[in-house]
Amino acid sequence: MNYDYTNLKSRIKTKYTTFEKFADALEIGRSTLSLKLNNNAEWSQAEMSRAMKLLDIPETDIDKYFFCH
Repeated sequence: MNYDYTNLKSRIKTKYTTFEKFADALEIGRSTLSLKLNNNAEWSQAEMSRAMKLLDIPETDIDKYFFCH
C-alpha cells in the first residue's frame, strides 16, 4: 500500500531545510529516508515515533503525516 508523504516532506523541509539534515537527526541513512518517503521501504514504529518528536508532530496527527492515501 502506498502512502502520500506530502505533508511529512513539507514538515521536514520547514523544520530541517533538507532531507539530509533530517536523516542525520533521525539517525538513518539518507538513502534509507529517500526509500521511506518514496514508498520503497516501510517506517518502523520506532522511526515514526522519533520522527514525530523531531518534527514536533502531536501523536493525534500521525494519520496526517504517515497514513495518508
